[in-house]
Amino acid sequence: MVRRQTTGRESGGIQVRHDIEELERVALDMCLRNDFMHRWGKYSLAAWLRYGCECAYCGRSMIEDRGTAYFLGCVEHILPKSKYPGLENQFTNYALACRYCNQVKLRWDPNEESGEEALVGRNATSLTGEQHEILVERARRYVQEHKLSLENEFDNEKKLIMGFLQPKVKASEP
Repeated sequence: MVRRQTTGRESGGIQVRHDIEELERVALDMCLRNDFMHRWGKYSLAAWLRYGCECAYCGRSMIEDRGTAYFLGCVEHILPKSKYPGLENQFTNYALACRYCNQVKLRWDPNEESGEEALVGRNATSLTGEQHEILVERARRYVQEHKLSLENEFDNEKKLIMGFLQPKVKASEP
């Protein structure tokens, strides 16, 4: 199987371009040569490198501190593994996401549910670099739209909670 694809992404204002095979090789080398990297799998680390350690959907830095990296960052399946079993363990189907974006996207399928033309069939076993980028962009739009409505809903929840917590002001007596 030939995978001489490249991936490009802006990270901190810098365009990052990497060959897919190079990312896999570098990630494996980092894991094997450094005992302290034992928590990182080859494909997980390669996804982090591919996205410049930023969420694919909102751009949040996932490496600002240990808590963020280990508890708020995750490698997610762009296309749901329940619908595309052949892509479950394929690096080409991985994206780095913050927990918030990952939870908003969940099992949403950017291939079939975006209202745009499907790029791959359910029996796919790999994505091209172009398919990957298009599907991530579709998912990014979906996540951003849904986060906006969730944030508006949260604003109302927050006002109600904070209103309760405000000290009660007694009415002035005449």
